[in-house]
Amino acid sequence: METSTIAKLIRELTNKTVERGCTEAEAMAAANKIGQLLKQYNLSMSEIYLSESDCTTKQTESNGRNKGPIDRCLCAIANFCDCKVWFDRYRDGLRYNFFGLERDTELAIYLYSTIRVAMGSETFRFKQTREYHDTSYPARTLSTSFQKGMADRISKRLREMTANRKREESVEQVKSTGTDLVPVKQSKIDEEFKKLNLNLGKGGLISNKSISFEAYMLGKEAGDRVSLSKPIDNKIAGQLR
Repeated sequence: METSTIAKLIRELTNKTVERGCTEAEAMAAANKIGQLLKQYNLSMSEIYLSESDCTTKQTESNGRNKGPIDRCLCAIANFCDCKVWFDRYRDGLRYNFFGLERDTELAIYLYSTIRVAMGSETFRFKQTREYHDTSYPARTLSTSFQKGMADRISKRLREMTANRKREESVEQVKSTGTDLVPVKQSKIDEEFKKLNLNLGKGGLISNKSISFEAYMLGKEAGDRVSLSKPIDNKIAGQLR
């Protein structure tokens, strides 16, 4: 019997409760049957509910028609949130797409928005400093260099957070269910993503030509000040660490 069929049967059995009109005997029989099926097919309840979760695509738009320094964070955001990411162009600019479980795509959009706002406010603050005014570099080069530094530092923080979170999740899942759900979840996302039949090219990164090293390093310092812990709402509270 296929895993999807077993998962559907187990989910149906979980609805057989006294609160839903079953007798105590019927509810007990359903619980026993669930236990037998989980053991027989080497499954966990977490895997059963994961198989029920649908993948979705959530989108957010850029502030302009061209790629910017924040794009250097996109892969790190997607990896942290267990999502796929790509961009496409439309009439007014760029559109970023995050694909994964709904809860994860919400988190990715939140992170992207948080970082974009932080980069704007920190760049404004940088423009008030002596380092911004007492230099021969063009203003645009200074701002871009600062934002690249911010983006690179934030990306590194997210990669470190991703590694720590996944390691902790794997340990806890194996302790509680005997199963590491991280690869199970990734496999589901990979399979669903293939069904989209997207023809994606390589986007590439913004060149580091004409960069101000001082502004870049100040941007990295600013990247350490960005809070990556505030949840979007109660639905994803506690997901960022």
